Amino acid sequence: MNLQFVGNAPGSACTYADRGDNYNAMQSYNEAITNYTEAIRLLPDYAYAYRGQRSLTRNIRTGSFLNLLKLA
Repeated sequence: MNLQFVGNAPGSACTYADRGDNYNAMQSYNEAITNYTEAIRLLPDYAYAYRGQRSLTRNIRTGSFLNLLKLA
């Protein structure tokens, strides 16, 4: 595994993953997935970005399920 320090420099994988977290928290799921995907493209071994994507998927599924319950 070839990990490098990425820091929070503009355009870094860490910056994109952090932005993904923020968009996920705001329920802006399309923007979140775009940022997590870019983080992974820049640093394919960056586990934090993969965890963010998994969290995003869980939030979307939970939200969809709760919306279905509201319709019932």
